Amino acid sequence: MRNPSTRLIPLTLIVATLLLFSDRQAAAQEGRLENPTKLYMGLVTAPDGTPVTSGRVLIFEDPYPNVVTSSKINEGLGYRVQLDPEKMYIFRVEAPGYFSQEYFFSTPSGMEYAEITENLTIEPIPLDSVLFTGDPFAPDSDVLDGASLDDVITFLSDNPTVEVTIAVGLVEDEVDPISRSRVGAIKRLFEEKGLSLTRITWFRDLSRPFNSFAVTITGFHQEDE
Repeated sequence: MRNPSTRLIPLTLIVATLLLFSDRQAAAQEGRLENPTKLYMGLVTAPDGTPVTSGRVLIFEDPYPNVVTSSKINEGLGYRVQLDPEKMYIFRVEAPGYFSQEYFFSTPSGMEYAEITENLTIEPIPLDSVLFTGDPFAPDSDVLDGASLDDVITFLSDNPTVEVTIAVGLVEDEVDPISRSRVGAIKRLFEEKGLSLTRITWFRDLSRPFNSFAVTITGFHQEDE
């Protein structure tokens, strides 16, 4: 006759296995509930429906200034970002040839994974738009006159893919000392404001009034990831 205790071993193992499986399932469920991801996705287009095929969407958690995540804008696919629930986010869209645009979204508070479609629209920037024309300097000096270029600096900071040409009015095709000093002052202003000098093309313009300047949008570039 077999010992009755030997018949209890398989049953004990089954019960222990079921309990372990149940604990793991509960732990997985608890972890999922603590991190209910919200997947935001959508297309990026111009107002006429033309798809934007390059650029990026930067995500900030309002009101903090640092980027928390980002997504490339892919042709035909748009963007995709995973976010936390119950938070306010700023979506900043930057694409070559378009004005930068910000959107505000509050993620839902549901305890389950969710996919949310939010299509984004941005306005194209017209090439050859003139951002400034005139003499931004005090008379006969290389001292910038007050806030004359503030609008240019703000626009270039807000639209980091824009490249400009700065035309300098000269009497002859040779830079005089005061014009050279003024060009240097503009370069220093750009650097102080964190703007790359590679975004500027300089042009000697014999048709403009002497020592006057014109800042014109002449191109766009793709920012480094």
